[in-house]
Amino acid sequence: MNGPGNFAIDAGGSACATTPTSISHFCGVNTAACPAAASSVGHAISPNDTGYQSDAFTRITGGQIDPTGNICITSNWKIEANPSLNPGGNSVVIAIGAAAPIKTPLIGPPVRLD
Repeated sequence: MNGPGNFAIDAGGSACATTPTSISHFCGVNTAACPAAASSVGHAISPNDTGYQSDAFTRITGGQIDPTGNICITSNWKIEANPSLNPGGNSVVIAIGAAAPIKTPLIGPPVRLD
């Protein structure tokens, strides 16, 4: 993972971290909530070397988890962007269901949405 910039913890205790071009998801202290292949603390749930990637991630500047478990990512840093070569730039990208839903607004530690 190169240059993490934003971190969010989901209700399962897993950590999501963004870089300018990817999202990485790691198993947290509640290992029972993690997939079998990533069942130890700190193990990558997302692809090991790259995290989740998309052409829609131009320059990720932030991200948070919403009450439905989506990771909402701001992709809004644009330097001479050409829309046909570099989509986004002024956008919000949503990774649908990529995290455990949390109760919002987030005040204090993440709480599972019941």
